[in-house]
Amino acid sequence: MSLCQKIGLGTAQWGMLYGIANRNGQPNREEISEMLSCAYQRGISIIDTACSYGEAEEILGEERASSLGFNVVTKTIPIRGSSISKEDVALVSSAFDESLKRMQTGRVYGMLIHNVDNLLSDGGERLWAVLEEFKACGSVEKIGVSVYHPQQLDDIMSRYEIDIVQFPYNIYDQRFAQTGLLEKLQMAGIETHARSAFLQGLIFMSPENMPDYFDSIRMRQAKLHNELSKSGLSPLDGCLSYCLNQPYIDKIIVGCETLGQLTQILKIAEKSPSSLPELESYAINDEKVVDPSRWEI
Repeated sequence: MSLCQKIGLGTAQWGMLYGIANRNGQPNREEISEMLSCAYQRGISIIDTACSYGEAEEILGEERASSLGFNVVTKTIPIRGSSISKEDVALVSSAFDESLKRMQTGRVYGMLIHNVDNLLSDGGERLWAVLEEFKACGSVEKIGVSVYHPQQLDDIMSRYEIDIVQFPYNIYDQRFAQTGLLEKLQMAGIETHARSAFLQGLIFMSPENMPDYFDSIRMRQAKLHNELSKSGLSPLDGCLSYCLNQPYIDKIIVGCETLGQLTQILKIAEKSPSSLPELESYAINDEKVVDPSRWEI
């Protein structure tokens, strides 16, 4: 399989302003059409979206992404509160119906619980049951979860039979590999999608331009950039190749604001070096650094 086929397209940037290093803003519809056309021609099959990604689902519907043959993965609405009620489940179901209408399709490839803590709270089995209903009626092929840290995934796997999981993975965030969970997922036949390969573009930033919040890793960033440069690699080359060469990951979800960015990513995937500098030593286990939802910037 070409490594280009291991790429999946994220759509957060398409529906709203997203990413610490985003300097282009939201792409226009013409740019999105060109990216979808390029992705289709190069064998990309997965598109990742969510109802919380602004206009993303609506854009995918107008672009007929499902009709073109893309496998779309979307996510549930988050539920607030410490327990899951029947009313909450009804809201999830009606929100999914609206998602399908926005995307102008009768089915999606994957449906993920966006806030996995909902499944682990009191009444979480009600929420899982409605996803199983979506799967049984054919509106969803695979059901699963989006997680932030390994303990969440351990807890989920002990309680539910998931088909697919999405998790963060990059040079700095190696937690899911370190714990052995990636091998465990493969043995269980669970499809794996890695997001945050670029940590919202943070890993690309020159050390001197990083926000003060990241002072603790400024020297690490400089060392990483220097080591990659000595191997003839840019930070983008290193980040993407590191993820693509992980054998236990099925898809790497990347976000692009321009056709040029996507073309560059595909070019790297085509020539991705199988031999990289030793990068395991760059792992960071501080969630205040590797989890963007906890950034204070």
